[in-house]
Amino acid sequence: LGDVYKRQVYGQTLEQLSLPQGYYFKNTGATPVGDAGTRIFPVYYRSDNADYADTNDLNIQIQVAPLEITKENIKISGLENQTYEGKTVELRIVVTVNGTTLNSADYTTHYERNNAPGNATVTLSGIGNYTGSVTYDFQIMPEIPKVSQTPVSTPESNASHPSSPKTETTGSGDSGNSSSQQTCLLYTSPSPRDMRRSR
Repeated sequence: LGDVYKRQVYGQTLEQLSLPQGYYFKNTGATPVGDAGTRIFPVYYRSDNADYADTNDLNIQIQVAPLEITKENIKISGLENQTYEGKTVELRIVVTVNGTTLNSADYTTHYERNNAPGNATVTLSGIGNYTGSVTYDFQIMPEIPKVSQTPVSTPESNASHPSSPKTETTGSGDSGNSSSQQTCLLYTSPSPRDMRRSR
């Protein structure tokens, strides 16, 4: 069968590989071909001629290639608009390829223009069992200003009662002597609120 019989792609199974007539895999057909690289699987040969016995001690080498990532087989969640908070923006994304969820060992991310509000990009590049790159855009929105909640003092809050005249008696000597007493009316300045009401 040679040193390398067939080139397969990561994610495929043995049932997708056709052997020459009379050769069969000892593993079940649903067995994955495995990670990218050279893989060895046992096979056996069964002759149609009754005069020949089956041959069991055979191996086949399969060269497994990485699966290429494209926009047709990849799905990404987490590309929603982001809010700028004064620092570099990086996404929390979930990546699936052909229905399989990838982890950090399967791809790298590279960002451009992700340190200020505006249009930014993220590029995913496959590694290990995956190859190829795809690029997506996402938006960084300006930071929302924070509104101060400090209370503001107003003239109305400082005035508790409208102004009214006050009577004060001054004089000298015996308080019982009315001829030596003077009565004065004292006024306080009205507040702005009282002035508006008087109009």
